[in-house]
Amino acid sequence: WEQASLMAARENKLLLIEINSGRQAVNTKIEKAILSNRDLMNSLKRNIIPIQININTPQGQEFLPRLLLYDYPVYALFMPYGDLLEIVSVDDVARNATVLMEKTQNALQLAAIKRSNSRSVQFENITLDEAYEKAWKENKLIFAFIFSNDNQGTLLMEKNVLNLNAA
Repeated sequence: WEQASLMAARENKLLLIEINSGRQAVNTKIEKAILSNRDLMNSLKRNIIPIQININTPQGQEFLPRLLLYDYPVYALFMPYGDLLEIVSVDDVARNATVLMEKTQNALQLAAIKRSNSRSVQFENITLDEAYEKAWKENKLIFAFIFSNDNQGTLLMEKNVLNLNAA
């Protein structure tokens, strides 16, 4: 992950990660469908650094929080250094490999938005009473964001709503 992320940053590419539990053998049907689609292959070669991660390894367990609670096996498209852009299930790719092309194109568009982003919401870790007092003094409203590392909605909201100029 770290080496691929650095390479993707250097080459201005995204990461396509096949995330599995190590029990699944590489599905030759999926592999053939991807390899036989010339447009998809050209797009992947131009825009993607591909890697596989076995979630049942120490490296996989370290990587797992980056999945933002999505189930695996999946293909996930990431920006270098960890922003998750798109997820597509292995089953969906098995049924129609072109879905991977669509997800890749969408991920490239999202990455462009994120690269040009200049906004970042900085939350203060204060009590509600402190927030009321501060809001009163500064004549501002209070926005409370209740965050949880094990809630997909809050993880996605933080990455894709609160910290982007546009989505």
